[in-house]
Amino acid sequence: MADIFQESVSRYPDMPALLGKTKGVYEAVTYQDMALRVRRMARGLLSLGVRKRDRVALLSENRIEWAISDMAIIHIGAVNVAVFPNIPASQAEYILSDSGSNIIIVSDRNQLKKALEIQNRLNDLRIIAMESVPESEYDITSLDSLERLGDTSPSLDTEFESRWKNMQPEDWASIIYTSGTTGDPKGVILTHGNFVFNIEAGKNILHFLPGEVLLSFVPLNHIMGRFADHYLPLSTGSTVAYVENLLRLRMNMEEVQPHYMLLVPRVLEMFHEGIMTTMTKESPLRQQVFRRALSIGRECCKYMENKQTVPVLKSLQWRLADRIVFNKIRSRLGLARLKFFFSGGAPLRRETAEFFGALKIRIMEGYGLSETAPLVAVNPHDLLKFGTVGPAVKGVEVKIAADGEILVRGPNVMPGYYNKPDDTAATIDKEGWLHTGDIGELDGDGYLTITDRKKDLIVLSNGKKVAPQPMENRL
Repeated sequence: MADIFQESVSRYPDMPALLGKTKGVYEAVTYQDMALRVRRMARGLLSLGVRKRDRVALLSENRIEWAISDMAIIHIGAVNVAVFPNIPASQAEYILSDSGSNIIIVSDRNQLKKALEIQNRLNDLRIIAMESVPESEYDITSLDSLERLGDTSPSLDTEFESRWKNMQPEDWASIIYTSGTTGDPKGVILTHGNFVFNIEAGKNILHFLPGEVLLSFVPLNHIMGRFADHYLPLSTGSTVAYVENLLRLRMNMEEVQPHYMLLVPRVLEMFHEGIMTTMTKESPLRQQVFRRALSIGRECCKYMENKQTVPVLKSLQWRLADRIVFNKIRSRLGLARLKFFFSGGAPLRRETAEFFGALKIRIMEGYGLSETAPLVAVNPHDLLKFGTVGPAVKGVEVKIAADGEILVRGPNVMPGYYNKPDDTAATIDKEGWLHTGDIGELDGDGYLTITDRKKDLIVLSNGKKVAPQPMENRL
């Protein structure tokens, strides 16, 4: 992972790597500036005595400091234990305790409050705060002071260079905690090799280009966000801009004008509903024009989905509909430059996929798990099949078991769950097949459709998996 990042730095030093809001304005961090901050922070962590395979927890929303912290952690061979920023302190404490994390990096005062509460019980826990806090007031270290410590420790440069240059594919990069059927989260161990395989596979499907902008919305501690909004764009010279929050999503889209976005189905459904509601407020004539344009777009998508050539007249009508209707809608949403949405984490309604297809907005729906880092299958941009998650990516095997369960095998599969050998053995069989717990079907073209869940988990429309057992026990 460090090799891939350093290659981007050498190829695109002056191009913007990250965009974050500062005092109401998006400001850029170039690849070269990011690399300098990664080096400073990594040397700061080395000066604190962080060893290879030490776990460092990261409790933060999507922001520039998240990306820098993650890269610093993996450059020195430590392991990023990413924690959802919206979980309560009790759940975060379980993850820190189970993983053996001795350092936690937090974002704002809200996350700092959780960390201080945990520190009262985990006395050896060291807190690093991204935002300025009077250090004398708390037993914490600010990120600025950690970077300054790294700046004044040039003697650690040799150690820093040695760590990242000698990384091996089997070295751990992250532990991601996912809901288990027992109710206790399980730590999914992911290696540098797992991530690198998916990055190389992803480049052949999601064609991110240098200088183009991805607007990051899905949490980076979520495996889909980590892959599509972090590692993949930073491996291609693209720019990652961060959404401020859900309420400012539309505004940030208009400001950034992204080329790509990863979204969970619920947000796409909200866009769909919002466009339809807006159209009901237009004049009867405009509503009629919109309905006709939408009908033409859907007809053309049907031809394409069935691998048929769109008739010339229909193609001309679709192009006219795009010029008169759809182009204005995309511009109003801040999507004038959008090449595609990438959707994952939960099933996308076919109706929503067809709607955006008619508007000439491609949604590349994919499928994956934390245990596969995450990529398993994805719809290719040139041949979408609505209602499916596409064929398996090159190098990954997918088959359907006798009971309908989807089984996956390949270099993307985790080595196991942290400190849970029984759970690992129950999930990965002796032939290396990962039992996903999902039920699905493969069509004649190898496209995968998810039809059901085998595990007793509730999957919310935002992609989060909820184990019902803890609530049942409480009741």
